[in-house]
Amino acid sequence: MNMVLLCAMAGLLTSCAGPAERVAPSSAGGGAPPELEMMSERAQQIVLAAADGNWPQVRAYVKDICAAWQEYKYPSLAPVSYRRPPAPLFRGPLDGAMFRLRFAAGKGQAAETMKAAHEVDAAALKLFEYYPATPPLDVRRLRMLEGRVVLNAAQDQMNLASAAFDEVRRAWESVRPTLAEASPDTLAAFEGNLSAQRTALDQRDRNALAACARQAIATINGMQRLPSSAGK
Repeated sequence: MNMVLLCAMAGLLTSCAGPAERVAPSSAGGGAPPELEMMSERAQQIVLAAADGNWPQVRAYVKDICAAWQEYKYPSLAPVSYRRPPAPLFRGPLDGAMFRLRFAAGKGQAAETMKAAHEVDAAALKLFEYYPATPPLDVRRLRMLEGRVVLNAAQDQMNLASAAFDEVRRAWESVRPTLAEASPDTLAAFEGNLSAQRTALDQRDRNALAACARQAIATINGMQRLPSSAGK
């Protein structure tokens, strides 16, 4: 039985990977590649879809992430328009998170799927550091942290949600001065959302907290034209 399980897990991992010798050398120029944009967007969408129990959508998003990761690691077009991080980063935390995501989604495990999707987003954020990202990396991190609030609230882990929210507040203090393009109304709305999240935490209302954090993600997307994390 153990051997069968190990073989199945190896097959899942192989389907997201390609031959190591195909890793491309560094190339010049460009901002963040579209494959990373896709992975970050879909990871956020998976967290929300898994929380809603929308498994057909979850599996479609997982398929998109795997295709984007495969294309990023082993580009079909050469030379690519963006520079490449050191090869060892292609076989690190993101590979592990991808493996756990496919396995959990395949089993219909909501909590594990949401956690793995969040890990994919966090690991992808590390790769964004290699590019002159627009929107700024701090904005992406703010969105990722709000995704963590959604994850913790969905799992009724309110102490972890409170810790994640504290990180959101610190990230917001750092990033707000950079949001020159956002309207005053948008900034005020986000501040109001943060206050609502604090109230939900104080009242231990995980449903209200998750709803506010989901709205915060949508607001962040609009601030700097991030890809939408709202399910279609």
